[in-house]
Amino acid sequence: MAKKKTERKPLRAKTSAAEIANFGEKYFKDRLAQGINYAYYGDWQRNYAKLLVSITDVVEQAANDRTALFVDLGTACGVNLLGMKETKVFGNVKGFDISEYMIDLGKRRHGFSDDEMQVLNIATEELPLEDNSVTMIHCSHTLEHVDTDGIPFILEEMNRVLSEDGVGVIVIPAVKVGMSKDDIELGDQTHINVQTEYWWKKNISKFLSIDSAIRENFKENKFSPSMEKDAPSFYQNYKDSWTLFGVHKKN
Repeated sequence: MAKKKTERKPLRAKTSAAEIANFGEKYFKDRLAQGINYAYYGDWQRNYAKLLVSITDVVEQAANDRTALFVDLGTACGVNLLGMKETKVFGNVKGFDISEYMIDLGKRRHGFSDDEMQVLNIATEELPLEDNSVTMIHCSHTLEHVDTDGIPFILEEMNRVLSEDGVGVIVIPAVKVGMSKDDIELGDQTHINVQTEYWWKKNISKFLSIDSAIRENFKENKFSPSMEKDAPSFYQNYKDSWTLFGVHKKN
């Protein structure tokens, strides 16, 4: 029997065209001028995908179910989605992003199908996925672009679509002790929701169960953004600028 989606409460008004334009071609090219290429794919993305698999327990689940689904929220041009696709751990991958420009660029550059990458405002629109249908959900450097009113809806949707044994990874540039919000905004005016680690933990835990073991696995994992021998791990590279939460479905 096909799974049915839970009935949802009315959504907030959709994000304005002006807001969406912030993540269009101008946003992409402005960030490119600053040395940030959202469409680049290389060893960093390949190793990051391997990191995500290694710090969670999804391999056995996915191996036993070739319909296993990986979902990337705020996928931009889909480079993390491509990294996960190349691991061949999951039978299916899907990425969602508010930017039509970046989704189109990702499809053209990396060969994704219309089913694999879709334009969606995750802060206001339901994920087009059945309840309990996602084996792994990933959301990295996205929630800081969403105002606080939209966060509960995103987290509630993540909880809805995660399977009973599924896992999620949320990565946020949160303010740590000794830091200021200026350290996180880094000149990006779309970082409209810069909060402390405590704030994020408190709000995420309202909708999802936090798995501290995944965060510890991240700290201990040796996968590196670089292929060079003895290169610093992802954790060593980003411990000051990343806060990673492992999550599970909250019943």
